[in-house]
Amino acid sequence: MDEKPCLFSSEYRHQFRSICTVHLVTVGYGVTVGWTAPIIPLLRSEDTPLPAGPITVEQASWIGSSLCIGGMTGTVLFALIHTYFGKKIGLLLLAVPHLILWSLIWAGDNVYYIYVARVLSGVTGGGLLTIVPLFVADIADRKIRGALGSLTILHINFGVLASYTAGTYLPYYRIPPIMLVLPVAYLALVSFLPETPYCLLRKGRVDQAEKSLMFYRNVTDDSDGAGTGRGTTRKTLAFQYEFDALKAFVLAERTRQGITLADFQTPAAIRGLFVGVFVMALNQFSGILAILTYAGTILQQSGTTFDNRYALILLALINICGNLTSFAIIDKAGRKASRKDGDGSELTFKLVSGEILCYF
Repeated sequence: MDEKPCLFSSEYRHQFRSICTVHLVTVGYGVTVGWTAPIIPLLRSEDTPLPAGPITVEQASWIGSSLCIGGMTGTVLFALIHTYFGKKIGLLLLAVPHLILWSLIWAGDNVYYIYVARVLSGVTGGGLLTIVPLFVADIADRKIRGALGSLTILHINFGVLASYTAGTYLPYYRIPPIMLVLPVAYLALVSFLPETPYCLLRKGRVDQAEKSLMFYRNVTDDSDGAGTGRGTTRKTLAFQYEFDALKAFVLAERTRQGITLADFQTPAAIRGLFVGVFVMALNQFSGILAILTYAGTILQQSGTTFDNRYALILLALINICGNLTSFAIIDKAGRKASRKDGDGSELTFKLVSGEILCYF
C-alpha cells in the first residue's frame, strides 16, 4: 500500500508554501465576511463611531447584502482577467479592491463608504473563488491536489475568527490600518511566484513553463546531481512525462473547436452541472453566510446573558472545527461521502449555535 503524501515533505514544499501565500488574500476576505458581525451592532448603537449617527435596520441589511453584488461582478471580471492575462496577474489584482475597501472604511465618515467597501469585498471574494482553485489545480501534484484545494474555506474561516476577535476588542478605526497589512504582504510575496506552467504554455513560453513546473515540483535542473539547481529533487522520467503530457494537453486545447451549447447537452455535462449547482445551492440555502454576517445582531437580540464577545469567538471556532472534521472525513471516506457528512456538519453547526443561544 502506498504511503499517504505529506504536505510538508520536500517534494511538495513549494506547492504548499505558494498556496499558503496566495491564501493571505483569502484570510483577508474572511475578515471582511465576519467584520459585520461585531460592527453592525456598534454602528446601530448610540456609541456609533460614524459622525452621521446610528445606522438604520435597512442600512444594516444593505451592509450585509452588498457583498453579494460584488461577488457576482468579481466572478465574471476575474474569469476574464485570468483567461486573457494569466493567473498571476489575476492573483495580484485581487489585492487592489482589498486595499481600497479598508482605505474607504478607514477614511469613511458615513454608511455609503461602507456600502462601496462591502461591494469591493465581494469583488475580491468572487475573484479569489474563481482564480485560487484554478491556481491550485495548475500547480498542485495530483496526489495532494484535493488537500490543497480544501485549504480555501479553512483560511476564510480563520479570517472570520480574526475579524470576530478584532471587531470585539479593537476600536472601529483601529481595525482598517491593521488589516491593510494583509494585502500589502500578499502583493509583495505573490510577486515572487512564477506564472503557472499551464498559462505559460498557452502563451507559447515552453522554457519558462518547464522552469515554472520545476519550481512548483521542487526539482533541480542539474542533471548530473552536482547540486547547483534550486530544487532538492533531480529531474526524473516522471517529471518529464508530466511536462510532456501538459504540453500535449495545451496543444490539443488549441486545436479543439470552441465550446458550443451542444457541449452542455451531453449526459455527463448535464449530470456535472446539476451536481455543481445543487451543491452550491445547498451551501447558500444553509444560511451559513447570513449567520456569519449577522451573528452579533442575532446574539444581541436573543437576550442571552452570556458575553456576546465570547459567543462570537466560540461560533467561529465551531465553524473551524467543522472544517477540520470535513477534512478528516474526506481523507478517510472520499469526497462523495464527505458531501453527506458535510451537510451534517452544517446542520450540526447551526444546531450547536442554536443551543448556545437558547442555553445562555
